[in-house]
Amino acid sequence: MAEPVTGSEDPAFLTVREAAEILRVTERKIYDLAACGKLPASRVTGKLLFPAADLRDWVERGVSGSARDAAPRPPIVLGSHDPLLDWAIRESGSGLATYFDGSGDGLSRFRSGEGIAAGLHMPDPTGEGWN
Repeated sequence: MAEPVTGSEDPAFLTVREAAEILRVTERKIYDLAACGKLPASRVTGKLLFPAADLRDWVERGVSGSARDAAPRPPIVLGSHDPLLDWAIRESGSGLATYFDGSGDGLSRFRSGEGIAAGLHMPDPTGEGWN
């Protein structure tokens, strides 16, 4: 029988009971969540084991499945237009798209997962223009 998670121990995999304790639900609920694919789990020798890191990611992100199931960000660079950055992206042959509509818009779109990077022009803290 696996030892409960205590102190500084951080096992790679959790048992059904340990997962139930962490999520504060019944063991039956753990089996139900794993059966419908909502909880990241592995079945080894007929027993369910839960990758501890994936379970914690699942709780923190509030999403179904493991963190690896999250949709990748689209290959779009957002934010403020910078001619040198625009040129570098085109010349690199990376296939990245650009959507330049200002720093605030780029940051908002990046936060929403609409791109992989956002170029920003921010005010100089000394009040002498922009960076």
